[in-house]
Amino acid sequence: MVEAEWRRTGADVMAGLTGKRKLFIEEYLTCWNATEAARRAGYKHPNVISARLVKVREIQEAIRARLQEKAMDADEVLARLADQGKGNIAEFIVMTRDGAVIDWETVKRKGHLVKSLTPTAHGMRLELYDAQSALVQIGRAHGLFVDRHQHDVDGVLEIHYTNDWRDQATIPPSGADDNQDAG
Repeated sequence: MVEAEWRRTGADVMAGLTGKRKLFIEEYLTCWNATEAARRAGYKHPNVISARLVKVREIQEAIRARLQEKAMDADEVLARLADQGKGNIAEFIVMTRDGAVIDWETVKRKGHLVKSLTPTAHGMRLELYDAQSALVQIGRAHGLFVDRHQHDVDGVLEIHYTNDWRDQATIPPSGADDNQDAG
């Protein structure tokens, strides 16, 4: 029965909660601060109630379930990185009689590729995530790159030889291995 509880969706777990508790959970998942989430959810004394709310088993289960729903799996992460690696700024620009303007429909559809939109004196500046960085991360995920480390030593490396028999390695004379098997 416990195993079945872990598979319940956020909606299933939250079905039995009050509206305020549901709002608390959603706010908590945006700010990660129980007191702030309680304040946003409309509780009178958020400083007091927040500590109690995060200890309620049903709320903990609902938070866990909602996190599982919101989390990306490895394939989704790689798909997003692939989109970033293939991102092309030309898709976001439309040419008009007045010059180049941002295609806001493309921004809506492919907003996950946009790193920033900044107002400037000449209009909006659109920046995409770095394609090369995304490709490097994909390559690492697929094991395409091997990091090599080179260690440089500044100074002098000294090797001391002694005549002590304990410091010497024995090397069999050439052909000695051949004679051991003959017998």
